[in-house]
Amino acid sequence: MVQVVTNATLILDSGATLQNNLSSGTYAAGVFINGGNLIMKSGASITGNTGGSNCTGGVYMIGVCSFTMDGGAISGNTGGTNMAGGVYLDLMFSGAGFTMNGDSTISGNTGGTAGGVYAYAGTFTVNDPASSANVSGNTGGTPSNVKKSGGSIVGVNLTGVETSNGW
Repeated sequence: MVQVVTNATLILDSGATLQNNLSSGTYAAGVFINGGNLIMKSGASITGNTGGSNCTGGVYMIGVCSFTMDGGAISGNTGGTNMAGGVYLDLMFSGAGFTMNGDSTISGNTGGTAGGVYAYAGTFTVNDPASSANVSGNTGGTPSNVKKSGGSIVGVNLTGVETSNGW
């Protein structure tokens, strides 16, 4: 697992791959953003990571942090019972912001609450949805692709988004 802490920035450039990590703890098997910033470029991938019951497979965000996905793929990750397979935006400080731009894909992930993206808090923004920003083919949770409870989803009219009042 890679941890991105307060005031730090991690850039996953073309060819960078975070894969096949296993975590039995909490947060994430792939990337844990705790107050820092993650930028993912076209050609990068976060794939094949497996989290335990309280662990997201791909990217877990908490605190005032950001994740800008300017391309690349988050795929084949498995999250635990209370987590997402792909990306989880958590409650603390409600400052997590995830922006997904064109040429980005979140697919083939499995999680207990949502396979793709779970916006428990924070903001999930999809830009350029008519082109190639894609959240599909994920399993787990209802619905399997995108779920929100206390967070918000802006920039696109996604179908199959579940709104709940928490866990």
